[in-house]
Amino acid sequence: MADEVALKFIHQGVGAWNDWRQLGGLDLSGAELIEADLRDVDFSSVDLTGANLSSAKLNNARLTRATPVGANLRNADLSHADVSNALATGADLSGATIDGTDFEDARLENAKFAGTSLRGGYFRWTDLAGADLSEAAVFGADLRTATVIGATGLEPSFEIVIDANISENKLAAILQAVADYYRACGGVGFDVAIETAGQNEGLVMGA
Repeated sequence: MADEVALKFIHQGVGAWNDWRQLGGLDLSGAELIEADLRDVDFSSVDLTGANLSSAKLNNARLTRATPVGANLRNADLSHADVSNALATGADLSGATIDGTDFEDARLENAKFAGTSLRGGYFRWTDLAGADLSEAAVFGADLRTATVIGATGLEPSFEIVIDANISENKLAAILQAVADYYRACGGVGFDVAIETAGQNEGLVMGA
C-alpha cells in the first residue's frame, strides 16, 4: 500500500516530489496515478508494485532500480526515460511510447508490450523472457544481448524497400540492423559484407 506522505508529495507535483524524496525505499505501490504529469520525476528505487500509471507522462523520468512489478503502464509516455535495472516483471506496457527509453539490465519477464512500438528503445541485457510482444514493432529497437526466451509475438519477417541509388555505407547499416534483429529474435544470425562491384552488386550475406 502506498505511503500516504509519499502520495501527498507526488500529488503536489514533480518539483515537490524531487525536492522531498530520499534515497530509495519509498512506497507508491498500488498508487493511482492515471494520466499524471510526471515528466522528469525521480522514481529511482521507488516501489511501484501494482501502481496504475496508465496514460501517465513519464518523459525523461528516472526509474532506475524501481520496482513497477505488475504496474499498469498502458499508453504511458516513457520517451527518454531511464528504466535501467528496474524490476518490472508482469508490467503492462501495451501501447506505451518508447522512444529513446533505456531498459538496460531491466527485468521485464512476462511483461506486456502488445501493440507497442519499441523502435528507439534500448534493451541491452534486458530480460524479456515470456514477454508478450504480439503486434509489437520491434524493428529498430536495440535488442542485442536481450533475453527473449519464451517471448511471444516475435516474428522475424518484414519487407524492406531499398533505393537502387543508396550508398553502400547506408545499405550496410540497414543490413546490419536486420542481422541484429534476427539474432535478437533467436533466429539464425548472419553476417553482412559489401563488395564494390558496380551499383549494389557483390552483396554478400552469409548464414
